[in-house]
Amino acid sequence: MLPRLMRGVLVFALLGAAIGLVAGAAGGIAYYRKVARELPDVELLRTYRPSLVTRVFDQHGGLVREFFVERRFLLPLEEIPQTVIQATLATEDSRFEDHPGIDVIGIARAALRNLSGGEIVQGGSTITQQLAKTLFLTPERSLDRKLREAVLAIRIEGRFNKREILNLYLNQIYYGHGAYGIEAAARVYFGKGAKALSLPEAALLAGLPRAPSAYSPFRSLDRARRRRTHVLRRMYDEGYIPAMERDLASRAPVFLAKAPPSGGEAEYPVEQARRQVERQFGSQRLYRDGLHIHTTINSDIQHEATLALRRGLREVDRRRGYRGPIGRVGLRWSEERIWKFVSIFVAQREEWPELRAGQWEPAVVEKVSPRRADLKLQGGPGYLLLEDAEWARPLDPSRNGTGEKLASLQGAFRPGDVILVERLQANGKAEAAGPARVRLVQEPQVQGAVVVLEPRTGAIRAMAGGYDFERSRFNRAVQAVRPPGSAFKPFTYLTSLREGWTPSDVILDAPVIFPSGGPAGEWKPTNFEERFFGPTTLLEAITHSRNVVTVKLASAVGVRKIIRRARELGIRSPLKPNLSLALGSSGVTLLDLTSAYGTLANGGVRVEPHILQRVEDAGGRAVWGASPSVSRAVPPEEAYVMLDLLRRVVESGTAARAGRELKRPLAGKTGTTNDYQDAWFVGVSPLFAVGVWVGMDDKATLGRDETGGRAALPIWMDVVAALHDGLPSVDFQRPPKVSMVYVDPKTGARLEQGEPGGVWQAYLKGTEPDFSPREARPDEFKALAPEEPEGGEGAPREGGNPSLSQPGGGLGLPARAGSQGPSFDPFRGDRGR
Repeated sequence: MLPRLMRGVLVFALLGAAIGLVAGAAGGIAYYRKVARELPDVELLRTYRPSLVTRVFDQHGGLVREFFVERRFLLPLEEIPQTVIQATLATEDSRFEDHPGIDVIGIARAALRNLSGGEIVQGGSTITQQLAKTLFLTPERSLDRKLREAVLAIRIEGRFNKREILNLYLNQIYYGHGAYGIEAAARVYFGKGAKALSLPEAALLAGLPRAPSAYSPFRSLDRARRRRTHVLRRMYDEGYIPAMERDLASRAPVFLAKAPPSGGEAEYPVEQARRQVERQFGSQRLYRDGLHIHTTINSDIQHEATLALRRGLREVDRRRGYRGPIGRVGLRWSEERIWKFVSIFVAQREEWPELRAGQWEPAVVEKVSPRRADLKLQGGPGYLLLEDAEWARPLDPSRNGTGEKLASLQGAFRPGDVILVERLQANGKAEAAGPARVRLVQEPQVQGAVVVLEPRTGAIRAMAGGYDFERSRFNRAVQAVRPPGSAFKPFTYLTSLREGWTPSDVILDAPVIFPSGGPAGEWKPTNFEERFFGPTTLLEAITHSRNVVTVKLASAVGVRKIIRRARELGIRSPLKPNLSLALGSSGVTLLDLTSAYGTLANGGVRVEPHILQRVEDAGGRAVWGASPSVSRAVPPEEAYVMLDLLRRVVESGTAARAGRELKRPLAGKTGTTNDYQDAWFVGVSPLFAVGVWVGMDDKATLGRDETGGRAALPIWMDVVAALHDGLPSVDFQRPPKVSMVYVDPKTGARLEQGEPGGVWQAYLKGTEPDFSPREARPDEFKALAPEEPEGGEGAPREGGNPSLSQPGGGLGLPARAGSQGPSFDPFRGDRGR
């Protein structure tokens, strides 16, 4: 009875198991078919086009910036070193050549090794499975995703050979820190291409894909070394390397690369180039297609321009006064609490380049006497002497130019103040042990911009759009539309040459009243010196930046003609046709104004300024090339006479300091607006045009006597000196229709050569003066409609703010209301300097 019963139970169990197996198999097949229908077609890999890195280069091909969604550089398998391939196979999939996409034996082996090792040292997924996951699936951890991964891996193995799969994997897999693919990983971690990797470096990289963050040598060098040792041991186990190579490579030091290029000092021009490429090609191509963007920027010139601007802005800011400590702490607090609060104060300013570079540091004032303050630095004690903080009088821009200095440190500092300092060095070396001597520093609120152009080609060689890009990405070289003051005067004098005036012509510098549409109904222009000079030649008027003569000249030649001439020279911002335009009341961009001056240096030929040289695709084939427009803006003889007038400014006028110190042919003009809101200097040599603007973004005053000659000219001089260092002195080329005449600049009369007080001045042939002093020409007043907007291109919309109509200096950048437009009453005129 019992055996029969047992047989029945056994038969029933076997039957149930069989039914279950059949049902399970049927369900599995149905599920497989469902999954297979939903999965993407692996044939898409035939047209594999991953996201690549777009690279930005300077004038000489130096890499300055990269743009990407995924940092990746495609590399064919034959260019990938065998050590990289062997290290990857040994670590990730030692049975790669044998399995069909999934490896059951490998899964079991990995499980045992992970259990014995106490951590995940080897994964169970094959290279093909990892490729399927990164290309087609989400990173979620689930049985469903794992099954889909296996199905895709088998399909990939059925359509592609092993070399193709390995090549896809080594270009696709993520290595951490934004690096996708082995080439990007080699550049990010070691600063070299994959072909140059050594065995220890290849082993370190091969260990990263399993857990890039955990094994990153930037985060934990010890853990990265242990992972490298594991990879080398696996290579030895698989017979790829002998024991000696394994041991030597395991002990090799790790030399990591510096951070990838971020643009650094070239961030402003790089961003300008990026905007133009995005506008031309779209975001998809810019960030994913691996373009090669070649710019006109010269990195050496960019470096000098950036340093000069920062030095100059710090100097102007110091003259405005000391704004006080960045915070305060209690001296009875614990050291830990003091430095915790100090770090908070510093973190609020961490974007400052000097703090990022470690040039500046915080200090806590412990004790103050009239001539010395004892400080607490993070590295030990320090001290500040009165002579290293004399500029730190209370903030009051109205006291600029008085020469006033701080009389006692007790007038500026209190115990508990947290200040920023810079360590002083003796004879170029750090001071010996003991308290460190420091100087007081202050992050400037003053802003500025520099542009360096090559007039002959129109190439922009440098562009600094502010003190620091990380602090403010607003590019004041092309986006800020500010009134140029007297730097606009050359357009009036150039127009007068066309209308028959000469440098020797005389205008009476005397009080004059013009009707205006302003609140007072009239306008009385004045000079910077707040006095009048009587009969004045045009030569003397531009040399010393006389306002009254310039306005009378503008009235005589016609404001609309001046606007037309400015347009021909490349000024694109809206210009109001009233007499104050002659004194620079309408806003312009620094790039436009610098380009206009460069046209004069180029013999009157205007070449459109540009920052892009060419754009290539990922394979290096050109897809776009610069073809700047070239036009004859001014006859060469008129351009030369105007240049010669501007040379007088540098030799004996408002920029005479530049002539004395630089000692080479230069021409240029200062500009200062009312209340010292803007300071300009724009000038040229035969090789370069350089423009500098200094001001406050909120249009606050820079401070008393902060003229173009004081605030902007020193920056310009530093840039020009660096530009021409080691270059021979060459002169501007004089056209044949120009005569050089020795004249008295005060009377305009010709002098016998060698007579005292004379200067050599250029004249259009046929207009040379004789030996008789010129009489003052009668005032000529032409009817104006002061508030009527000009017509034609660049005119403001009806009822709109003209400064807001300018689209970023004509280069497609958005204008910003806080840094543009006339900053003074258009019927007051400029300061004249």
